[in-house]
Amino acid sequence: MPLCLPKGYVENPPRYFADDPQYAGHQSRVYEAAAQLARLLGKHRLVDLGCGHGYKLEALANEFAVTGIDHGQNIAWCKANRPGGHWVEHDLETGPLGPMAFDPSECVVICADVIEHLSNPEGLLQTLRLVRDCGGHAVISTPDRERISNLNGPPANPCHVREWAFAEFTAMLSWNGLEPSLAGRVESFPGGPVATSIAIVGALDAPTRAAMLGSLEEIAP
Repeated sequence: MPLCLPKGYVENPPRYFADDPQYAGHQSRVYEAAAQLARLLGKHRLVDLGCGHGYKLEALANEFAVTGIDHGQNIAWCKANRPGGHWVEHDLETGPLGPMAFDPSECVVICADVIEHLSNPEGLLQTLRLVRDCGGHAVISTPDRERISNLNGPPANPCHVREWAFAEFTAMLSWNGLEPSLAGRVESFPGGPVATSIAIVGALDAPTRAAMLGSLEEIAP
């Protein structure tokens, strides 16, 4: 599983991330992009891999059916406090989802700033490949190390095991069988820096790709 990080890059030890309301605005542009893609594709369900407390997913629940996937106290909180969603407990560190908790062809999958938290992202990557192979689409994001953190590691955020620069991120996806159909950067939070790398995996026809360009602040060449 190639990670496409520079030689000598220093990682953090894994640490569970407990979601908190102060992060409710983070990655909002990623969720907006996923919702726009779902509208264009005529999909009626959003599936959030690593949903935390589901703040951003719940904000879209009036328009879409929503499924959140996480483990530990995050998913327990969702089950206790968000009756409108479908909440599935699964630790992506342990392997891919199986049997699938959703039909990949019927939804858009979101994986917003999750991969940097995983010591072993292979289970996540396998799940995303299954989504793509079943004709589905995924919107994946991660912080751009070159814009937010130590270039050689470790990440400033102690809950991040590792962070990728934009070119490393898209290369890592491609090397692992997930070549993006569209990639670029978006705001990390409203009014914040354009420091989140975002990639869409899954086939896009020309009109859909053109329509999705407006969801990104910066487009990869």
